[in-house]
Amino acid sequence: MIVVRSLILATAGHVDHGKSTFVKYLTGLDPDRLPEEKTRGMTLDLGFASVPGISFIDCPGHESFIKHLVAGQSAVDGACLIIAMNEGIQEQTLEHIRILNWLGTKQVMIVVTKTDLTDTKEDAQYQASEIYEQAQKLFLPDVRTELLLVSHHIPRHDAINKIKTFFKPIRQITNHFYNRFFLDRIFTINGAGSIVTGSFSEGEIETGTRGLIWLSNNKKPRPVVVKTIRHEHFAPQKWLTAGRVAFGLDGVSPEEVPRGSVLLFQEKLPPLARSLALNLDWAIEQKKQFTATIQVGTLCLQAKLRLHPKGFWRAYLEMPAPIMRGDKLVVRLPERIEGLGQTVAAGNVLDAYLPTRQIKSAPPQDTREFIKWCRESEGSEKYDLEDWALRLGLPNEEVKQYVDLFRKNIPQVKPEKPKMIDERLLRELEEKKWEGFVKEDELDRAHTLVKAHFVKHVKANHFLHNDHYNELLNWLESHFQKHEELTLDHARDFFKIGRKHFIHLLEFCDRLHFTFRKELVRKPFKLPSYPPPLSVRPTGARADGPQSGHPVSGY
Repeated sequence: MIVVRSLILATAGHVDHGKSTFVKYLTGLDPDRLPEEKTRGMTLDLGFASVPGISFIDCPGHESFIKHLVAGQSAVDGACLIIAMNEGIQEQTLEHIRILNWLGTKQVMIVVTKTDLTDTKEDAQYQASEIYEQAQKLFLPDVRTELLLVSHHIPRHDAINKIKTFFKPIRQITNHFYNRFFLDRIFTINGAGSIVTGSFSEGEIETGTRGLIWLSNNKKPRPVVVKTIRHEHFAPQKWLTAGRVAFGLDGVSPEEVPRGSVLLFQEKLPPLARSLALNLDWAIEQKKQFTATIQVGTLCLQAKLRLHPKGFWRAYLEMPAPIMRGDKLVVRLPERIEGLGQTVAAGNVLDAYLPTRQIKSAPPQDTREFIKWCRESEGSEKYDLEDWALRLGLPNEEVKQYVDLFRKNIPQVKPEKPKMIDERLLRELEEKKWEGFVKEDELDRAHTLVKAHFVKHVKANHFLHNDHYNELLNWLESHFQKHEELTLDHARDFFKIGRKHFIHLLEFCDRLHFTFRKELVRKPFKLPSYPPPLSVRPTGARADGPQSGHPVSGY
């Protein structure tokens, strides 16, 4: 079955300027699906509607829901910026324009609503042209823009035709070392099971494909099988086109999948990113270190950010996540800044697996230079082709074009017999709980369990089952909500094991940056929250942020 590529368009604009009304005017469908949205008359979450050839993502305009707007704008062909004629450009309008620029949106239709409030059609045209000129100047020079007036004088099909004529389908399928599908909704349909939806932009998939859902609450990923594929009124057996799509999944229920989870198109969980090098463009003055939310697609994670003296940023994520080199992201603060909002920076990932030790130079943007940098800065002689594919975020076939830059006789990826998981040893480590010590002849099998993500390596021959690792993290979070510090007595009461052994576990937490030692106690590893800006650049203008430099060394 051949399925025609549909446009994916998102709405943006100040709260109550008519974004949902605009989508309903075009499609006849109300994108506000939640009862609270209908009661309050305000969009709180992403909404979806379509006409043949166009899929609309209705994004909320209120500043409290900007993260949903970023999620909706992350995989689209273009955006419709909605501006009410009676109010003009407002604060959220400016923040949304800044986000569109940062996310690289190249096609924007500036839609002026509430034009029927003017006395004559000529007045409406004149005021709309003025609003269009003001908004157009705030976009980057390479962004295509067009004006559309919404009025009861303009037939619906004329507006749809103008949209189809202006927008071109520019989203392309990309391939990575492992491909992802960022989920924006999961729900149940009677007789169809669990349904997930999102904007498809990586790889290809067909019915019967087995995969994993990485859960944003840091619980064990859930294996799933794709039972059905749905796009508008089509039900193809295979999907390899950029566009809005829904998958029927077997093996998971909506209650198990929190917002921000990601479907991975493979059965085995790959090594995930935790320590990132970022190139960021800022709208304000910034301190050298702070905590913030990093958002990639629908995925939102807390991170500790720290500035290297040369201008690059290092981010240490609260948990490992499926983020890769080249991913675009935005940085949001926990509190709103007057005249600016919460979204203060955006950029891309230069390295998703940045070493924790000192590095002498910055990860370059160019792929060939990045490979040389890896070899010179950290010694990657033992990398095989699959290691390079992971580090570069590219499939094995694409990595082969750079093989001339690798060391001579690079080990090729050879089909290996999968190493068997030692179920007996895994059960023993679960039973031993905090005292998961193994014998010398069991070390290789224990490290196999680590690589398979069943256990954590604490120190030497000391290992920790994942269930107890999660229990440890939950205890730390609960403890620091009640106490400012963690003493040895606190640890002894919790672990109920010998001092020598629980010290291993405390040092393990230090290495993972959950805690840090201060004399005889431990403190939660928290950086200062973001301060008020020293100065704010003109709203809507792009910051001349640092474009080169060094990523920060380890915390």
